Amino acid sequence: MLMAKILLIERDQNILQTVSVQLRRDNHQIEPVSSALEARHWLENGAFDLVIIDSNLPDEPGLHLLRWYRRKGNLPVIILSDRGSIDDRTEGLDAGADDFLIHPFSLRELSSRVRALLRRPGLICDYHRIGDWVLNPTTLSAHFNGRQVKLRPREFALLEFLARHPGVIFKANELVLRVWPSNSEVTAEALRTTVKRIRQQLGDRIIEVIAGAGYKLGSSEREVA
Repeated sequence: MLMAKILLIERDQNILQTVSVQLRRDNHQIEPVSSALEARHWLENGAFDLVIIDSNLPDEPGLHLLRWYRRKGNLPVIILSDRGSIDDRTEGLDAGADDFLIHPFSLRELSSRVRALLRRPGLICDYHRIGDWVLNPTTLSAHFNGRQVKLRPREFALLEFLARHPGVIFKANELVLRVWPSNSEVTAEALRTTVKRIRQQLGDRIIEVIAGAGYKLGSSEREVA
């Protein structure tokens, strides 16, 4: 699994830092926040693949935040809680959580549960095939007929995102929002440069540039020898 964009909402700064480091090691992109107020902003204005919510936030119970979010969004959500009774877990799942993890928890277990939720259709998968190319998330590379092309992390993230949405045309600002960190000041020119590098390495057909509209996944059928 690779390159999910995850909103991590956790009040404890030590846990926030530790979990962020672990998930980045798993090659995910993390937006760490420590309050419900910050979380609401990102849930309304950001674009994520998965959300992790601490049940005991300083300004609002995590389950209140979850219930608010479930009225508008359906991303997978993991609740982190220091209360693990049957009633607590039932309340969390009934509020809309997809999984419930109790403190203290293993970072390896959290990584495993994140991977399990990201296997849902339409989210992240273990590899993608684009024409004759196969994207390998383990090596951040593309393979064709024994040839391997190593991609930069952001190049791979962009190509992998487009591969998850074949046929969909995305405007430049939409791709920046989904592929780059939420607090980055990336311009459309940086996106064009990234697209250009990908096409130079894998062929012009790998990403189609639609004049006046945006970008979409191409086919790259045997264009590169």
